[in-house]
Amino acid sequence: MSAKMKSRGRGRFTRTAMLLGASAAALGWVTTAGADLSPEEIASARDHAFQLNAQGRCSEAMPIWEELGSVLGRASDYLDAANCAIETGDSARAVSDLWEVVRRRDQLDTGQQLFALRSLGYQAEAQGDWDRSLIGWDYAAQLSNAPSDKLQAARAARLSGRIGDAQSRLWQVRPGEFQGLQLAQYYDEQAQVLRESQPGMAAQYMARAIAIDDQTWRRFDHGLMLQAAGEPRAAIGEFRAVLAQDPANTDVRLSLAYALRGIGANAEAADHFGQVIALQPGNAGILEDQAYAYKDAGQEAEAAAAFIGVIDLLQAQGGDAEHLYRVRREVTELERRTSGFIYTSYRNEGVSLSGGLQDSVSSSSIGAEFTWRPDALYENGRGITLFARGYAGMEPGSYSLDSDSGQLGFGARWKPFQSVDFNLSGERLVALGDNARDDWLLRASYGWTNGYDWRPEAASWNYTSVYADLAYIPGDNEYFGAYAQVRQGRRFRTAEGWTVTPYVTAIAQYSDDQYGSQDRFEAGPGISVSHWFDSDDYHAYRRRVDFDVEYLYDFDTGGDALMARVVFSF
Repeated sequence: MSAKMKSRGRGRFTRTAMLLGASAAALGWVTTAGADLSPEEIASARDHAFQLNAQGRCSEAMPIWEELGSVLGRASDYLDAANCAIETGDSARAVSDLWEVVRRRDQLDTGQQLFALRSLGYQAEAQGDWDRSLIGWDYAAQLSNAPSDKLQAARAARLSGRIGDAQSRLWQVRPGEFQGLQLAQYYDEQAQVLRESQPGMAAQYMARAIAIDDQTWRRFDHGLMLQAAGEPRAAIGEFRAVLAQDPANTDVRLSLAYALRGIGANAEAADHFGQVIALQPGNAGILEDQAYAYKDAGQEAEAAAAFIGVIDLLQAQGGDAEHLYRVRREVTELERRTSGFIYTSYRNEGVSLSGGLQDSVSSSSIGAEFTWRPDALYENGRGITLFARGYAGMEPGSYSLDSDSGQLGFGARWKPFQSVDFNLSGERLVALGDNARDDWLLRASYGWTNGYDWRPEAASWNYTSVYADLAYIPGDNEYFGAYAQVRQGRRFRTAEGWTVTPYVTAIAQYSDDQYGSQDRFEAGPGISVSHWFDSDDYHAYRRRVDFDVEYLYDFDTGGDALMARVVFSF
């Protein structure tokens, strides 16, 4: 042994003597600094550690065994220290000591090796050290060839993220090799390794485990697997069963709430979200989920109040601007009952295929519309909106009002789908001028936009707009019209609430009435200046003005036109 190694050994023995401290004199030995302990002194130190352990003073015995193990390199000393660590509930220290045992396991007989390896597997799992847990169980399985050790090795492989390895290990054992709790664990492990790739099969395995050993955590996992397999009602049954035994479990209650949302039971889901919020009042995410549940349940006042609570939390927690604005938009739309717009447009070359109907694209005109959404007729993004509108055209090629074209309309729009802007409407047209109509108008319309609203966090963003409608007037003055317009551009933020949007647009229109049929197809570039305003801490912008200028080329006639439009929306 080198002088350096001897010096290191003497230092460690000195620390051992110091650990024995007050009991050294009673044992009849004293160690001076730098002197080697004799075999008798080593035996006395080990005996003293055993005495301390027998007196229930394991925490005092543990460092003696660890120091002896460090200096002498004996696996048995580390094993005694590990047993003390396990007894005191110190799994981290137990793993450290057991790791030293495993490194020296050839000093032990087979029984001692298996005890140390299995202990390492259990203690490392308790500590969250999945890799060492796998090493312990893998060596134990190789040494014993026992199905139980192979099963534990499969579990450790799964916990360490090695799903393929875990499946391979499970294939090495058969359910007939287990009984009782171990059989339940076998089915449980089969379920766990399949839950991501085959949730339906995983749920079947978990059901078998529950039939043998019914545990609430297994029922919770079973519910999650059923939910992932597309069986929300069965999942809900499991979540309810768990909550009956553990009503304070917020994870299970949240899972139940989301499952209820999945089957459209939004009112009950909102109630469960509320119970979680009572325990976690500062959780903005759960409160927002409750707000959407209220909204989808048609409880708009409760939804708006919940969204306002989300805004308060996000502002206090420094939420990002985009998220805050989106939630403010929810409050604004939930509280909105009326809306409308006023517009005026000018086109230097007028063409009209509208048969006396409002047409702000192909001809110069002025008009307005006001809408009212009654609570009794509209809920959760679908229902009936009542409207009234009026408009009139201009003299061809000028901005002088054509009084003979004055038209009023009163009607109702039905929106059957929550998330699709598709409407069916019926409207009574009332003539104000000689060229206007007194008829019934039926219309079907569809619209879709991307980037229509203000985005507080972006310097620029995509803008796409698609609109199409079919209009029909029955009777003696029968009329049929079809119209479609597409816009594609990009918005550029110029100031708070202000954007400039260059875009290209294409317009297709067809009409057929008593005078014959007409069609046109126009396209060209345009630019829009938009200004959003009227907002506060809880509401997104409620008003907006758009000024558009377009150059349109007619692909049928070869003509072109300049179009200008101002729209005030509220």
